[in-house]
Amino acid sequence: SFCTLLEPLLSSMRRMSARLAAAGSGAAANAAAGKHSRLPLLFTAGPLQTSMPVKEAMLRDYGSRDAAFVQCIKDVRSGLVRVGDASPAEWTGVPMQGSGTMGIEAAIRTTTPRKGALVAVVTNGSYGARIASICDTIGVECVRFKSEEGAAIDLAALEAFVKEHGARLTNFAIVHCETSTGMFNPIHDAARIVRQHAPQATIILDAMSSFGAVPFKADDVCDIMISSANKCIQGVPGFSVILARKALLEKCRGNSTSYTLDVCVQNDGLDKTGQFPNTPPVHAMMAFRQALIEHTEEGGVAARAQRYKALATRTAEGMKALGFTLFLEEGSDRMGYIITAYNTPKHPKWNFVQFNDRLREKGVVLYPGKASHADTFRIGSLGDLYMDDVEMMLAAVSSTMEELGINLLE
Repeated sequence: SFCTLLEPLLSSMRRMSARLAAAGSGAAANAAAGKHSRLPLLFTAGPLQTSMPVKEAMLRDYGSRDAAFVQCIKDVRSGLVRVGDASPAEWTGVPMQGSGTMGIEAAIRTTTPRKGALVAVVTNGSYGARIASICDTIGVECVRFKSEEGAAIDLAALEAFVKEHGARLTNFAIVHCETSTGMFNPIHDAARIVRQHAPQATIILDAMSSFGAVPFKADDVCDIMISSANKCIQGVPGFSVILARKALLEKCRGNSTSYTLDVCVQNDGLDKTGQFPNTPPVHAMMAFRQALIEHTEEGGVAARAQRYKALATRTAEGMKALGFTLFLEEGSDRMGYIITAYNTPKHPKWNFVQFNDRLREKGVVLYPGKASHADTFRIGSLGDLYMDDVEMMLAAVSSTMEELGINLLE
């Protein structure tokens, strides 16, 4: 019948009407919520809070060879060199598909010779240990300089360690911000020691959680540096970012035993064609370019460091007022401001999973601990976060503790 023929059309119109009504109510809810439309607020180590323009940069589709995207690649590569305070004549920026960990493995595979490689790794946290584990997994000989988690590195002991292995070292790796504890490692001192006693060694710097918010000049501290799109530049996950000396890559061709995790091949392809050798993370790259623009507009590394420091300081003040204690010694030069570890309360009702679930209901997300020998949880100060957000988080922590019957001041 005629009605039967019309039913699919009417059904489609009803679904469209429902979608429009839902969209309208969502827009109204966002308008009414104001700043709270940003919820949940991620006080994590990444993925992290991003700005609306960064999100909006991903709303349009681009072909991998579109002129607009090829320009994006150029802008990102030059932006990496700029943020690293490096010379464009001597350094190159290389985005690599995949996670930050994949970028680290790519750097190790690329800069270690196929025969006779020996990598020294500073291990004083989960992420230094990860570098050593990568070496073990891919069959690269590795020696560990072990230091107590959260404790100051004994530079005299490190110097003796480098001297001991001296001429055999082909690489030296260190984490800048050990994200498991929030500790800053002394990368300038480490670079000085290596260049004095093992000048042939390539210095690999894991700057995953510091690049873009902790001032350093790449030339002073490393030969190759790895970070991630979704850290202090405030982009989204999808690729790692590598900053490398051009002269280093010139002599590393043929080292990598991986088809895809080869910084030389990636850099050569980008230099020759302006395009990725393999399918690029188009939307994440467009978002990262916008994040770089915002980084510059904010005032660069120094301004971002200032904001993160202020957030970390206020967070610590508020958490201590509620009875929490910090894992690291406050005021020490190793106390970072990217992410802060707090000791787990010794209270019978404390359960971090339950605590964080309650916070999530209030629009706040904290981060579980990752220290190897201590029970902690962490609060990040990186991302598109501001003082009002910290005050909201502290209020949520306070009310959640009251709901759970936890009083740490008694």
